[in-house]
Amino acid sequence: MNAKTKSCPECGCATFCPTSANVVGGHGPYFLPGLGGFLRMARFQIVVCGDCGLMRFYAEPDAVAKLPRARQWKRL
Repeated sequence: MNAKTKSCPECGCATFCPTSANVVGGHGPYFLPGLGGFLRMARFQIVVCGDCGLMRFYAEPDAVAKLPRARQWKRL
């Protein structure tokens, strides 16, 4: 989870429930192309507010580190 997040921007609570997941499911799109490894897909950290249910998705640090070299991603 983002270390700067102290409370939920939607409801203001501070109860967060994190988990990790692969970035692609059986029929879903591949959300982080070019940021995985050899035979390993990149992963998300998913954080859900325990009160209102707001969800945020964060790319794991090793995937973020590959952004400057990945041709699928361009800085705006």
